[in-house]
Amino acid sequence: MLRVEEIEVFYGDVQVIWGISLWVGKGEIIALLGANGAGKSTIIKSISGIVRPKKGGIWFENENLLDAPAHKIITYGIVQVPEGRRLFPQMTVEENLIVGAMHGEAKLKRREALERVYSIFPRLKERKKQLAGTLSGGEQQMLALGRGLMSMPKLMMLDEPSLGLAPIVVRSIFEVIRQINGDGVTLFLVEQNAKQALQVCSRAYVLENGKVAVQGTGKELLDNPYVKEAYLGI
Repeated sequence: MLRVEEIEVFYGDVQVIWGISLWVGKGEIIALLGANGAGKSTIIKSISGIVRPKKGGIWFENENLLDAPAHKIITYGIVQVPEGRRLFPQMTVEENLIVGAMHGEAKLKRREALERVYSIFPRLKERKKQLAGTLSGGEQQMLALGRGLMSMPKLMMLDEPSLGLAPIVVRSIFEVIRQINGDGVTLFLVEQNAKQALQVCSRAYVLENGKVAVQGTGKELLDNPYVKEAYLGI
């Protein structure tokens, strides 16, 4: 579904991604792990068209994403749920959700998508008239995920969905991630919580200093001595 081949990314004169290649198959959950500054978010931004690689290529269902502006990429079925939620705090829950369905088929099927989101997140339906800025951290993450689902994505990219959440809320978010994937959405998951990510993913890539250091199935990396020591604290 998605192919990233030998991309190199710079911020000004500073190179942050060095020849990274990866792929995502339809129906998979792929995890991208690594410490702060490893280049995880830059990879997602490159796929979304927010950042442009200087070298390499990115293809989604045979569409060359490097030829497409960021606002066009969402129409291919690629949705990014950004780190930090990035909600509109002075808008209601339902207004934030509707913002996610402003193009093409998603706009035509907005009511259907809204009911689907409310079925996954009943709490959002209970709070649909509440201002997004007054929600708890966990509820805001639910809203960010729901807004992404409103775009009817084929590929959903989640940037640090568990960041800053209590452990019990993190478990709930990962249960929802499994549910979304079970409903047919392919997921690309950027996450610092390595243990949770490896337990849920099909395959994973570990980034270090802008390069792929280790890759394999979730089970393989859970058993990998280097990953255990560096990322799992075992």
